[in-house]
Formats: sequence, C-alpha cells, structure tokens
Amino acid sequence: MTRVYPTGQEILFHYKPVTIKSFARYHNATFVKAELSFDFEHKSISEFQHVENYRMSYDKGLTSIEFPLGRVEFSYNNNPSRAEILKQIKVLNKDAKVIRRVDFYSDLTTDLLGSVSVTGDGTYRFSYNTQSFENVYAQDKFGYYNGEVNAGINNLFPRYIVQLLDRREQTVATAESCTGGLLSQSITSVAGASRVFELGLCTYANRMKERLLSVPAALLNAYGAVSAPVAAAMVQGLQVQSQADLCISVTGLAGPGGGTETLPVGTVYVGLLYQGQEQVVCLHLDQFGLQERNAIRNGVAICAFGMAEQLLMEE
Repeated sequence: MTRVYPTGQEILFHYKPVTIKSFARYHNATFVKAELSFDFEHKSISEFQHVENYRMSYDKGLTSIEFPLGRVEFSYNNNPSRAEILKQIKVLNKDAKVIRRVDFYSDLTTDLLGSVSVTGDGTYRFSYNTQSFENVYAQDKFGYYNGEVNAGINNLFPRYIVQLLDRREQTVATAESCTGGLLSQSITSVAGASRVFELGLCTYANRMKERLLSVPAALLNAYGAVSAPVAAAMVQGLQVQSQADLCISVTGLAGPGGGTETLPVGTVYVGLLYQGQEQVVCLHLDQFGLQERNAIRNGVAICAFGMAEQLLMEE
C-alpha cells in the first residue's frame, strides 16, 4: 500500500498474512418449564453444556514501512499453534543501518498479559499470568482471567442483576440448599442490594424445605431432594413467601460424598421464577472436572446468576 504526501514523497506499507488463534468459551443451557403437581412427570430436562472452540483465522500483519529517509521493519514469532506475536521492531536509516531496535519477549506457554514495566535502561518488560484461564474461576463476565479472588462467584453477574432490578423497581429472593447461602451473600455484597433483596433462605434439611417453602413431603419421598420437581417446588414456595419478582432456588450435590452412579456429585438443579415464567435447569458440573466442594458451589452460583440475567434480559 502506498501513501503519497503533498510534497510528492511516497511511504510504502508492506503486509503479510498472519495467523490469529482465537479462543471461545461459553456455557449454554436450554430451559424447560416445570409444572409442579403430585404426579409430576419428569420430562426432558436439558443439560448444561460447556463449549470450547479454537478458531484459526488470518489477517494482515504489517512487516515494514518504507520512506525516503529509511524504513521500519516488524518481525513476528512464528508459532503455528498460537497467534503470531510481534517480537521485534527495527528502525533503519537510508543506509540500512539500525538506529533503534525494540525487542518483545513473550512467554508462549501462558495466555494473558499481567503487567508492563520499564527498567532503568529503558527496557519494557511484560509479565504474564502464570495460570491458564481455561480452568480458572477468576474470570470476568466474558470468560477472561482477571485475577480477582472473588471471581469464583463472578460478582459481575449479581452486580448487574441488582442494578437491573433496581432500575425496574423489582425484587429478588433466593432459596438454597447445597450452595448454603452463597447466592444471597453474593447479592448482598453489591452496593444497593438492600433496595432489591427481599429474602434469602438456606433450607438445607428436607424438613426446612417442607416447613419454610411448603415443599410436599410426598414430592421429596418420590423424587428426592436433588430433583427438578423439588427445585420447582422450592422456587414456587419462595415466591409465595417473599412475593419477589425474581426467585432463584438451588438444590444439588456439592460433595464430596453422597453421589451415586445415577446421581453423581456435581448434579444440581436450579429453579427460576420471574413474573410468572418458570424454568428448571439441570447442571452436571462433574462433566467439567469439578470435584472439589467449593468449586462446585462456585460453579453453581455462576450458572444460576447467568441464567437469571438471561431470564431478565428476555423480558
């Protein structure tokens, strides 16, 4: 590509194809409505799906800029399994003598830039997060590593939910079993939560589900506490108790014990009820390698808040 200045001088830009590797990670859940009755027929409850996708694409990378008094050259790391990364910039005079050189050193085993510093000799140094973001819960809303220790419950979700409900002058309530109050704690950690948060119940024992949420004992005996019918009954009972606009229920197995071959640790049901629209989702967090108790609880909170946000946005 050529650019001509008013003086008649030409500046030439040279490019080459470069490889760009993008990493997409997202969760997808399809919801079903649960109709609660004593003869609840357990229809197909969709499973929480985890998708990772690497995509190789190609773009133009600037290789040099030529002008009457010299040129600037750009070179890249050639790593076919990763994106090509700029490694050096050289400035040459018209006699092809290097008058300035900048070298970029990158650690190709890590993913995301952590910090940039400048030493006394003018050298720019880049450091990277040593932990790969693929299996880290310290992520922002879009799945990128952010180093926040509280990001296991991804506080961007409850913050956005609180703000959205506040603008609508609506309220939220939670009924939790295996998460033990984690959802309500996450919501109330957000400034302004007092304007939207109505009630948080931790109904760990079945008798508390019966007493506080009016979950029928027959339902618990027939399907067990970790089931779609019970999650639906919990969220319906919560709405009656709180009269909140958005109600969230959670019941599941966080482990380490209690799992079976048909109901493994990491199986969790989330119920949502918003302005008459009811949904129940089954999560199989064990399929993503989550075995540790807190990791499962944090994963449930992320999923529940994500689904609640989606439900609010569909209005």
